Amino acid sequence: MTSSTLTGADILQVQGVDGNGYPAATTQQTTTLNLAQTACFGAVASPGGLTLTTSATQTAVPGLTVNLIKGGTYLFEIYLSCSASAGGGIAINLGKGTATSATFTADAWVYNGTTTAAQGNVTVQTTALATFTGVATAVDITGSITATASGTFAVFAAQNTGGNASSTVINAGSYISIQRIS
Repeated sequence: MTSSTLTGADILQVQGVDGNGYPAATTQQTTTLNLAQTACFGAVASPGGLTLTTSATQTAVPGLTVNLIKGGTYLFEIYLSCSASAGGGIAINLGKGTATSATFTADAWVYNGTTTAAQGNVTVQTTALATFTGVATAVDITGSITATASGTFAVFAAQNTGGNASSTVINAGSYISIQRIS
């Protein structure tokens, strides 16, 4: 078996196999996928993560920015490993990048350990998402966006209650995974 690296404009051909893992002897069906239409990409928060203290100002999480192309429809998943205090909490916003959207939906869950501490849904990209004042250990966000302008799609974070001396931290290893579907 060989492997290769494919780029956005490459064409991938997949040949059908029979039940034993070998090419089908009687029919050979080839499926062609244009990776420019179905590319998956992602980003991981930088090794330093992001630490916010006494700040309700939305700040870009280093490393959690991807570029979108005008007219593209994307599915995304964002996982934030975090440490937010009861006083500071956490607030996430996905509408501070330069990419704009006509169609946007996102669902978010904020966790305190294994307990769901808050849930939210937005259909406007610029609306704050996943705002919670309390102890938070993780945030999980899924959704879709159709870009009306090319630009950046970025994860911004802040304390939900600015002025709290306890830190809210987005840990390294947090990620955004995004797939263009059209």
